[in-house]
Amino acid sequence: MISLKTYFCIEDAIVPLDKLSKNILDPEYIEGSLELKINNVTFVDKETWDDISDLWSYLINGLEELIVKNADQVFVSFPGESIELNFERVASSETIQVKVNWPGLKQATVSLIEFYKTIFAESERYYEKMLLLIQNAEYIGYNQMELERVRYLKEKVLVK
Repeated sequence: MISLKTYFCIEDAIVPLDKLSKNILDPEYIEGSLELKINNVTFVDKETWDDISDLWSYLINGLEELIVKNADQVFVSFPGESIELNFERVASSETIQVKVNWPGLKQATVSLIEFYKTIFAESERYYEKMLLLIQNAEYIGYNQMELERVRYLKEKVLVK
């Protein structure tokens, strides 16, 4: 089982994605976090803050490497932290092993399709929410492009 949730740091409060209703005034740096759990192992928790917009882009870049370039392994770094997620396909199976070495080694294996579905669902929710809350035209365009990229990858994997 895999769970992925997006949070924002708004005036020192942790706000889940679905509860965020305030316009994003500074879309250049959006403080937030991801909470990633696989098989009851917490890889990253909501207390680990970073630029959530960049983090989501880096995560989608990793998926793109796995899907389009058919990479066996990708590393996704947090933009401002020394945290690196490792996603590695397990040979001859439809699973992926996820590892993080922060604050200690954690790893779990999960169905590749479940992994993709979870990340696609949460990333779509994130980018759709950003399109509602960001007023800056440049950043609206950026979030629209990222949402389209997510949907393209989703279609490549889940629609056959």
